[in-house]
Amino acid sequence: AKEGSGQRAGTHAAGAMAALALAFAMVLRAQWLTLAISLLLPPLAWLSGRAQLPALRPVALAVAAVVLIRLLLNRYVLDYGFGDTPLLNGLWVAYAVPAASFAVTSWLLRRERDDQYVAAFEAAAALLGALFVLLQIRHGVHAGKPFGPDWVFAERALDAAALSLMAVALHAVAQRWARPVLGLAAKAGAFGALGLGGLLLVLNPWTEPAVVGAWPVATLLLP
Repeated sequence: AKEGSGQRAGTHAAGAMAALALAFAMVLRAQWLTLAISLLLPPLAWLSGRAQLPALRPVALAVAAVVLIRLLLNRYVLDYGFGDTPLLNGLWVAYAVPAASFAVTSWLLRRERDDQYVAAFEAAAALLGALFVLLQIRHGVHAGKPFGPDWVFAERALDAAALSLMAVALHAVAQRWARPVLGLAAKAGAFGALGLGGLLLVLNPWTEPAVVGAWPVATLLLP
């Protein structure tokens, strides 16, 4: 960098991060490894613009693919220990921080050029953010077990409400900063909420056993 060769400096820095990634893989496991890999993404995006190394953009996307595979297609994620405390649990480390890392990476890449890589990171950030919220709901409803077979009425209702709120938030962001990918994510969330709403009309406490609490209105309405 002192010699004025930004690309050479960037290449060395990228090699250093690759060595860090290898060290993470040897030392860490479970959600901590996924977290460490996801935290490499913003530096890669920053280096891509700072050192004028556009080849780092597909490298960052490949690293992102590793994170997504570990969180979405990895059967061992079922064995991760997230803790039993509602809200304050390991899901923040496993899903929320990688989602934030993806969002920061998309912003850094967009400063250099707004292309398909930016869109991919925006979509991944929205996906992981939505998954984090839905898993937090499941974790709270099922007393610390975010992965299980039961999908009870209370969880379905909370999922529908959460998807609706996320769709509104994503739509506002998409309109404010003209982000078409986030607009598509908002539509997907809205359709998901509508689908769940229709399901709730069919599978509700009138037609199936479900605990609705002891509020007076609920007890008066139910037979």
